[in-house]
Amino acid sequence: MTRTGKHRLARALLIGCALVAGAPQAAAQADCAATPVTLKLRDTPLIDHRGRPMKFLSDLVERPGVSIVSFVYTGCQSYCPPASLIMQLVDGKADPAMRLASVTIDPLGDRPEVLAVRAEEMGASERWSWLTGEPAAVFDLLDRVGIGFGRIEEHDVVFLVAGGGRMLRFRSLPDPDQLLCAARKLAAR
Repeated sequence: MTRTGKHRLARALLIGCALVAGAPQAAAQADCAATPVTLKLRDTPLIDHRGRPMKFLSDLVERPGVSIVSFVYTGCQSYCPPASLIMQLVDGKADPAMRLASVTIDPLGDRPEVLAVRAEEMGASERWSWLTGEPAAVFDLLDRVGIGFGRIEEHDVVFLVAGGGRMLRFRSLPDPDQLLCAARKLAAR
């Protein structure tokens, strides 16, 4: 499928998500509202889809500029495909200095080589990292971010926007423009 075809498919899926989400989400999207959060994070060591080491705090959250982070896994058939499509659309529209990251919630299955295939399928730019790590470290990060699940299929949908020492959290499938709006507001502060 061409990149244009993927964008059309992404838009169709997002419209479907918006219809399922209903009016409350549409109202929140109008003003790019997100919940400010203070999280007790650690500088979790991670590995990107290229095999390069990264640290969650120093390379994404505390680094100058703005980062948009989603939490997905490659075997997911529910919220993760639309979440990844949202990130794909953000990747195509984001300011050049913004960083994007998709952190796996399945570090046992999503090794760097598996994430590399997904990154290629999504047409990820150089700024979009797909991250995994040692299971204990990833599960600790997920707990600190507030992603709870029993069975992996029942995970929470969470997007973080971090910049300038501030963090915003979306607990839904936001519109790509909503994420970009929040990121630009943080960048302007």
